Amino acid sequence: GQRLSFEGISPNPFANMRSTLELKDLDEVKDEFRLLGKRIKEQGLPKQLTPFVVGFAGYGNVSRGAQEIFDILPHETVEPNKLASIKPKNNLLYKCIFKEEDMVETLDSSQEFDLQDYYNRGKSGYKGVFHEYVQYLTVIMNCIYWTNKYPRLISKDFIKEHWREDTRKLRVIGDISCDIGGAIEFTLECTTPAKPAFVYLVNENRINLGVEGDGPVVMAVDNLPCELPREASTYFGSTL
Repeated sequence: GQRLSFEGISPNPFANMRSTLELKDLDEVKDEFRLLGKRIKEQGLPKQLTPFVVGFAGYGNVSRGAQEIFDILPHETVEPNKLASIKPKNNLLYKCIFKEEDMVETLDSSQEFDLQDYYNRGKSGYKGVFHEYVQYLTVIMNCIYWTNKYPRLISKDFIKEHWREDTRKLRVIGDISCDIGGAIEFTLECTTPAKPAFVYLVNENRINLGVEGDGPVVMAVDNLPCELPREASTYFGSTL
């Protein structure tokens, strides 16, 4: 919401959302999203934001947690190979979940994707293709496990070129996995709950805390459970 206001897209339904630090617990977070969903249904989205697509990289625990909150909002689910054919609607969002076979392909075109083979060989047998979908995404939630063995989701070189395109849609990346210089190569620092976001200034290869600047906004808080200490402590204790 703050980023859209900076861009001059106002009013927008995200503008008045309270941050998690201002909320008591998970129930209040969900209530905040229900209010957002109501505004989206009643007010609609600004035309320049449609179709509003949120891409979730990964489908494990981290992704399912993010989706649990997102699913409160009015939405439809779309497969990665259908992103180009979405018909924009201004009163709902779109959710797209990316699995490994969507994010990489084999270096040898005669071979088919095999999940275990990908785990074993990584970059020696596969290349990243996630960047091909970025043109359709408004928000990217990075929820994958990553090491240097595997291709990145988005590189610095790609985002610098992509940002020159007038038709780009990407605005925000929620880098929940928060690997410095990792799957999102331009996650250069971790952020804090008090100052959760920075803008990666694509032409300067540096970050600027907040939501202002020429580049994508990145949320890179590496201790997100601290924002919901009651639920985090209870869950951790019961699991232990």
